[in-house]
Amino acid sequence: MAAAIGCIIDAKMAMLQSTGATPDIAALACMRWKLTKAVCNFRWFLTASLHPGAGASGSPHARLIAEMDELHATLRAYVSCWSAGDNAARWNEYRTAAVSMLEDTGALVRRATTEAQRLMRR
Repeated sequence: MAAAIGCIIDAKMAMLQSTGATPDIAALACMRWKLTKAVCNFRWFLTASLHPGAGASGSPHARLIAEMDELHATLRAYVSCWSAGDNAARWNEYRTAAVSMLEDTGALVRRATTEAQRLMRR
């Protein structure tokens, strides 16, 4: 799942950094929804996989799940903001927000994957 998220992030970053004259807003929107779905699935997988050790507040399991919940909420707010309106007209603002979200999402998913693997080996 983390690999699928990474592929979506890489593809969207490439589109955002493309020097083409007209951004493909529809394709970017499609990728935004694919990323949201992939993060939801990843969050569900982690929650289901880590649930047995997640009961204690403050445990590494609970902290990881809380971070994923926070990422999910942030991503939902991002999607809500950029799913309405004319993103082509606000291209520079959109690109900046998208790159920031993609970088943050990628970093957290990589860290969560490493941490989940460590916790599952216990």
